[in-house]
Amino acid sequence: MYDTDSDLSRRNSFVPTPTVSSRFLPDVAPRPWQPRGKRPLEPVGLFLGNGTSAIEVAVASSARMPGRGAILETWKARRGGRAAPVLLIVLHPNGASVCGATGETPPVYPKVDREQAERLAGEVLAQPDRHAALRFLNQALPSLESALPGISNEGLVALHELQHGAREREDWSDARRKAATVLDRRDRELVEALGFQVERLD
Repeated sequence: MYDTDSDLSRRNSFVPTPTVSSRFLPDVAPRPWQPRGKRPLEPVGLFLGNGTSAIEVAVASSARMPGRGAILETWKARRGGRAAPVLLIVLHPNGASVCGATGETPPVYPKVDREQAERLAGEVLAQPDRHAALRFLNQALPSLESALPGISNEGLVALHELQHGAREREDWSDARRKAATVLDRRDRELVEALGFQVERLD
């Protein structure tokens, strides 16, 4: 049993597979795993988070989009009643199917943009422990079915303007290009990379 972050770091670096990691989360070397279920899925890699009973991100691929039943069957086989939560991502021609991470029958999101699923997995693995990872997923997963995934509307964000009006601006194309270059940034570094100045106030 691995309890320390250093142990978990070694687990993520176990058996590096360049051909696999170059296709999904290229900065993290995956562990091997074998999906189990009636519907055959090709393994891509298993990625482990931080802390005790760390969250697992199990990634597989399929030649066609698998049904909800097949996704749940594979997820339940991987979870196996353990304490560690599991986020299952299945890559397919329509994008990616995402399932997890706890409960008897977790929700399945069948048509998620592949790059968005990859960023979601990277953010989950960056959380300090499984509790933080689950809190993040509780907010992030429901937004996958919205018109603007990743946007949490708390009353101050005009979703209609973001969906329609903002795209009519003359600087929309430039803003998209700038945003694409900073997808891996976060917190203050992200705000500054977008061209804003940050001043700390008491």
